[in-house]
Amino acid sequence: MNKTRRLTVIALLAAISFVLMIFPQFPLIPGASFLKIDFSFVPVLLGALMLDLKSGYAILLLRSLLKLLLNNEGVNDYIGLPMNIIAMAVLLTVIMVIVKRQDISPKRYVVGAVLGTLGLTLAMVILNYVYAVPLLSLIHISEPTRRTPISYAVFCLKKKKNKTKKKKKTRKKKKNPTSNAAERCD
Repeated sequence: MNKTRRLTVIALLAAISFVLMIFPQFPLIPGASFLKIDFSFVPVLLGALMLDLKSGYAILLLRSLLKLLLNNEGVNDYIGLPMNIIAMAVLLTVIMVIVKRQDISPKRYVVGAVLGTLGLTLAMVILNYVYAVPLLSLIHISEPTRRTPISYAVFCLKKKKNKTKKKKKTRKKKKNPTSNAAERCD
């Protein structure tokens, strides 16, 4: 395959992968909106099987760059997209190492998919612990952010913790916007 045809196939598969990354998104579990089915790996895997592993990486990177430029969703993409790239690269590498282009058999493919999924899971656990949680902890949202029982409960716990540390003073304080929440805690 000549270079022009190879680049065309990579670009087309990256565009298809980008479209699949955006449109058919639905939650895996109805209550957990962050766990979504993502079909965008299929063109990446096809490109790697048709061409080679480097082409699969190129499709993966182009897909992610398109997502970042054309469908950016803010902080979630800045933190989640690098993790997605690394995890999908681990999955792709394990599948391609196990399958090997010379003798693609269903048995080898299933073994590669299972081991790749285990590698992807391990990579995501490590990335969440080392990368995502520390970055997300830097984002500070003042409490209470919404008027829900959970935010009031967190607010009440903070208030009670502060009251035990300080001695109670009998003087009156000016009312502040969170005084309603503080009155509900008492």
